[in-house]
Amino acid sequence: FYRVHVQEQVTRAERQFLSLSQKHQNLLPGVLPKLAQVRECAEHNQEILEAIVHNSLHMFENVEYGNRVGLDSNQSHTHYAHIENQHCMPVDPKKTRSSTFDMDKLKSTIKQFVRDWSEVGKAERDSCYKPIIREIQRLFPSDQ
Repeated sequence: FYRVHVQEQVTRAERQFLSLSQKHQNLLPGVLPKLAQVRECAEHNQEILEAIVHNSLHMFENVEYGNRVGLDSNQSHTHYAHIENQHCMPVDPKKTRSSTFDMDKLKSTIKQFVRDWSEVGKAERDSCYKPIIREIQRLFPSDQ
């Protein structure tokens, strides 16, 4: 659902940009390459999200999850609901579309992943976590 949501947003932004006069488009030469980069990043994020879901399915019971089963030439997915003690059942993605609120929460979570795990987020991570870690180390020294 994330992939579809972001692709729709990028396509809408591209259409809006291309609807501008050539004069106005020339004032913003980096827009289309930036949108192409957003599209690529969304694909990478989707792969990460699928890996997270795939590697955590065993942790939950009686909950439906979408699972990538295969890709067609357009990279669209077949989604299946996984319910305990039942076989995989096809799910119509159009009937289970995520809300904008859900997508905003997901984007916030992705940003937290960047902050907590990437080199890009190191400065923010250090400013947030190092004082806490130092205080814990002060209160509970490793030599005790």
